[in-house]
Amino acid sequence: MSWLKGERIKGTEAKAQADQVASLTTAGWTSYAPAWTASSGTQPSLGNGSLTGRWRRPANADLVHVQIKLVPGSSTTFGGNIEWIFSLPIPAHANDLLMGNGFAQDTGTFYRPVTTKKATTSTFFVVSGVGGVGLVHATAPHTWASTDELNLQLTYQPA
Repeated sequence: MSWLKGERIKGTEAKAQADQVASLTTAGWTSYAPAWTASSGTQPSLGNGSLTGRWRRPANADLVHVQIKLVPGSSTTFGGNIEWIFSLPIPAHANDLLMGNGFAQDTGTFYRPVTTKKATTSTFFVVSGVGGVGLVHATAPHTWASTDELNLQLTYQPA
């Protein structure tokens, strides 16, 4: 909405503007438990590690924002050398690219950049262009161990 100088603003228009601004500036994050799987074969198991997620969709917005953090524990197993898949909190639009990035931390060694790739409308892969080039799994972009981290943020158009 926009108004011309001297134009009278209706109460409903002012409220709509205020609501839109509030939706973009209020916390509004909702926690969710992302599923962590492999596309086939031996599945990863969280054990005593932690996997947390949160998401938000501002009112009247056409985008969903998601943050995910995986911290393996001493009893976490990582599955085979088959790509990991994570679930989305709400389905993505079929034609959406699902843009995201983050880092894979090999504790005490490196922070490696990663990006996301949509697998289905409800799941996505993590891709690394450094180290083990390709989809992230038990030994790519490094051999995963306790206290390493995978931190992701992504944005997509909901279905």
